Amino acid sequence: MDLFTGVLTELPVTAGTGGPTLECILGEQFMRLKFGDRFWYQGSDVGLNGDQQSAIRNHTLSRIMCDNFDFNEVQYPSAFMAGDPASCRGIPQLNIDVFKPATTATTTTTTTTTAPPATNRPTQRPPNNRPPPGGGRRPGRTFDDALAQLLRELEEMNEQD
Repeated sequence: MDLFTGVLTELPVTAGTGGPTLECILGEQFMRLKFGDRFWYQGSDVGLNGDQQSAIRNHTLSRIMCDNFDFNEVQYPSAFMAGDPASCRGIPQLNIDVFKPATTATTTTTTTTTAPPATNRPTQRPPNNRPPPGGGRRPGRTFDDALAQLLRELEEMNEQD
């Protein structure tokens, strides 16, 4: 029997819409998508603390729809479930205060380095064609630049309200 035909003929699992084989395949794929993404907000390498992760978890699609479209009411708490719509004014906004850098006393030091003499040899790339670790930044905006711009825009929106 073909896999697709087989998963369609299975009886659904409790509180699910697909059979055990389909649920297993979908669960495995979503797990790989989530934990294989190095920029996933819950990853240990992303650099978000617990308060920042909590703020992201509590931000809803309903709030995003209110912020980006001219809606007065949306489905809440789940934008996907039919029900009585809620006013956009009653849906909590993203807490941007947890993303602001901590204000601490800093000292500035200046260091001078000398560059090694230039050679005419082209830089060798590793076999996987990725830049060497820690080498060369990609052109364009960095995550910090994008986050700073988002914070500025959110502060402007809050000042307008």
